[in-house]
Amino acid sequence: MNTLNKHKKKGLDGFKKFVCSLEGMSEATRLKVVQVAILEDPTYLMAALSNMVSFDYIFRYEGSDIQKLFEAVPGGVQTLLFALYAHDNAEEFLSNLDDTTRLSYKDEKEYLKEPEAAQINTARNTFVKVMRALQQDFQIADFEWSLPSVSVINGENFSSAESTGFFHLNYDSGTKALEGELEKKLRIGEWKHFYPNGALMAVGFYVSSEKAGNWIFYYADGSVKSKGEYRENLREGQWEEYDRDGLMIHVIYKRGKPDV
Repeated sequence: MNTLNKHKKKGLDGFKKFVCSLEGMSEATRLKVVQVAILEDPTYLMAALSNMVSFDYIFRYEGSDIQKLFEAVPGGVQTLLFALYAHDNAEEFLSNLDDTTRLSYKDEKEYLKEPEAAQINTARNTFVKVMRALQQDFQIADFEWSLPSVSVINGENFSSAESTGFFHLNYDSGTKALEGELEKKLRIGEWKHFYPNGALMAVGFYVSSEKAGNWIFYYADGSVKSKGEYRENLREGQWEEYDRDGLMIHVIYKRGKPDV
């Protein structure tokens, strides 16, 4: 239960680095991190998700800022080709680059084979990572962060909690985020986790802050998302997993990993 602790210890800088690390992850890796972090501290995780940007954010820039972005990206035109591949705003982006770069892009594009989805995603994540670095160094227009309260960023609500007894945490809006019992700072018994709209997100049991026994996860509209058993904080055995249309499939987990 310490996925976020190292970031909370670094305050605002740690929060921003966590957001940037999420942006740079593959979709599969990000999903795994989110599934753990949202139960650990939904207030922190939801705030981080609200500040994430995708490659499309880059199109808010223009002129010299676009040129700076391109010049700072490793791989040069090759990375640019992958990042802009089949993108509706490719020409808009290119119009902000110098003549030499545009000519080189056009020449190399004629020989470009269709890149794999992973290559496109990697190139676009590279641009986002460089954009964040340039923002931090004030070399391009800064990002307008939507920051949660200081207590959320620093994890003060958890650190100030009573060692033993009932504990609850609210989002900055006042909506309940989670509730359950603590014993010597460790989660025990049944805990409930909520979305920012107040809907139940998950309900399940903890033993010494590790998920154990039966758990049920819900979509924000109240429909079941998944349900099954945890052992030693990992999904185990047969789980029922539902898509947003209610279609259910069975997934067998071994030590937290789908058995495919």
